[in-house]
Amino acid sequence: MKTFEITLAHDAGEVTIRTRATDYKAAQKTVCDAEKAPLSAIKTWRVVPTARQITKTKSLLRGI
Repeated sequence: MKTFEITLAHDAGEVTIRTRATDYKAAQKTVCDAEKAPLSAIKTWRVVPTARQITKTKSLLRGI
């Protein structure tokens, strides 16, 4: 399971939603269904790193 952060463009502005899913397609479908928006409304998306991934990256950067 990954956490995705997806930003949708609406008539009233933008909305950013975080959702957990196994892959991007599932997250995309969940968000669009919840907001009743077409797939073309997706403006940006990203995978939110876990605390473990952040710690590992910090550890690797110490060696540089």
